[in-house]
Amino acid sequence: MATYPLKKYRLRGKEFNEVLKKGQSFRIDDLLLKLLQKEKNKKIGFLIRKKILKKAVQRNKLKRKLRELAREKIEHIKEGIRIIFIPLPGFEKKDQGEIKMIFNSLLKKAKILKNEPNC
Repeated sequence: MATYPLKKYRLRGKEFNEVLKKGQSFRIDDLLLKLLQKEKNKKIGFLIRKKILKKAVQRNKLKRKLRELAREKIEHIKEGIRIIFIPLPGFEKKDQGEIKMIFNSLLKKAKILKNEPNC
C-alpha cells in the first residue's frame, strides 16, 4: 500500500466553506462527515472547534490522528469528492482503535470508497 502526503488533497478557504454550506451530512457516533460531489480532484479537510477542545495542542493532536487515518484511505476514496471531518463533543475521549473504527464506518456509510475488497 502506497502512502501519500495529504498536502495536495487539502481543502482551501472557498472550497471549505462551500462544502460546509452545500455538503451532505453523515454521522456515526461523535464524528460528522460533510460531503460534496465535484468534478475535480478529491479534497479533504478537518474542522475541530474550540468548543470541543480548548487548547490548540489538543486540537492539533486530534487533527493529526484523523489526518493519519485519511492518509491511509486516500487511495481508496473516489475521485471528485470533497470531505470535511468534524468531531463532536465526546469524540476526543475515544482511543485510537475506536476512532479508526468510527472513521472507516463513516466512509462506508457515505459510500465514497472505491469498490475494492480490502477497503
